[in-house]
Amino acid sequence: QRQMCIRDRYRIFPTMYAKLKLPLGFQFTSRFTTRFDFRKRFDYEDSANPQWGHGGEVRRRHNQQTEWQFDNILNWDREFGQHRFAVTGLVNAEKIQTWYTDAQTSNLQPTEALGFHAMALGLNPSTDSDDQVVTRTALMGRVNYVFANKYHLSGSIRRDGYSRFGSENVYGTFPSVSAAWTLTSEGFMGGAPTFISFLKLRASWGINGNSSGLNSYQAYAQLSDSKWLNWDGGYFQAPYVRLNRMANPGLSWEKNAALNFGLDYGFWDGRLRGALDVYTSETTDLLLDKRLPTVTGFEIITTNVGNLKNTGFDLSVNAAIVKTSDFSFNSSLLVHFNKNKIVSLTGELV
Repeated sequence: QRQMCIRDRYRIFPTMYAKLKLPLGFQFTSRFTTRFDFRKRFDYEDSANPQWGHGGEVRRRHNQQTEWQFDNILNWDREFGQHRFAVTGLVNAEKIQTWYTDAQTSNLQPTEALGFHAMALGLNPSTDSDDQVVTRTALMGRVNYVFANKYHLSGSIRRDGYSRFGSENVYGTFPSVSAAWTLTSEGFMGGAPTFISFLKLRASWGINGNSSGLNSYQAYAQLSDSKWLNWDGGYFQAPYVRLNRMANPGLSWEKNAALNFGLDYGFWDGRLRGALDVYTSETTDLLLDKRLPTVTGFEIITTNVGNLKNTGFDLSVNAAIVKTSDFSFNSSLLVHFNKNKIVSLTGELV
């Protein structure tokens, strides 16, 4: 009995990187990363083992995957007296492409001596292939502003594209804003109790996009193939295809809009410190599979259905109970509360 297996895999991950200092304090960074992954798997099992059948079985599989990611970032960070600005711009593009080929056969005639080197001798051929392409793009701009190290403002906006969404909603726009106020840097805090060493108020609002869980071409119609056994003076196999998935060109980003208010505190020169955050968020256009009526001829379709709402708070307390030059003992307390509500499932309110 003979069994032969060959497994080869080659992976290469080169990266090119450039960083430039430009006039007026601008800095430009560019990074290009590529990934190559090549695999081949050859199998031969001879006919001496009755489980492998008369004439033996052979199989050849090839995988190839190429990826690249191109990031370009522009930064500008300057101070003017008590004013400090930090500006960031981003342009990103990514692509992943895969090829897969699988060929197998059995009952090699008149000889199986060449194994998988002579697959044309097999009388029961079967082939399969799967090629996919996935692309992403992103544009982002962000501005941070600080005045007198007391007042903090930040705003950003992203424009993301993902090829796995429907043709009508490939792109999504996601803004965010935030602000913070360091109370203990204000003059009027001079009359506050001496145990208060740090107080900072925070507020933020933003929208995030989610694309996880989608397969390639899930928003597009899909054909499946099979074969009929036809008669025309004798039986012969006739291939055919059928539509087994409905297209959804409107499939779009799942979005989460969140509002957060926070307080950072420190007492007794930081011996007791922590943060309190109160938040509310709503997730809309959930990416879910929806069951279709039988009369449509399809079972399910991936679409945007359902809204979720979360409210709650997070409290953290960190205490330096004992702190000497030779020994320290710290304690932490975390309290979380969250209320999750299903606002709607299939469009109607719950």
